[in-house]
Amino acid sequence: MKVVFDSERIRISDIVHPVTKLIVQKTFNNCELFGPANLILNGITANGVAFNDCEFIVLRENVRINNAVVLDKCHIIGSQIWNVTVFLSQEFFDDLKSSMPNIESLSYAKP
Repeated sequence: MKVVFDSERIRISDIVHPVTKLIVQKTFNNCELFGPANLILNGITANGVAFNDCEFIVLRENVRINNAVVLDKCHIIGSQIWNVTVFLSQEFFDDLKSSMPNIESLSYAKP
């Protein structure tokens, strides 16, 4: 139910809604978010975020993922995300890669 998290270590499974599998409109300032988890990033703003021991999978358009937690309209500032598989659009992957050139997708991504 909490909306703003400051300097906390958070297990993703502890804050996800048990039925909808959503985490909506939360703000994470200088936090550490831990998996294991499958994450879909939707409409988030991220600034100074580090992905540690994470994998990235670029999704085809209009594909449905059933077994994932959705971070929806969240703000992630100066935080770290650990041990998750991130499912994201090609556009979002390209944006992320521009600021983190060493990340790679496990699936096909446009060159």
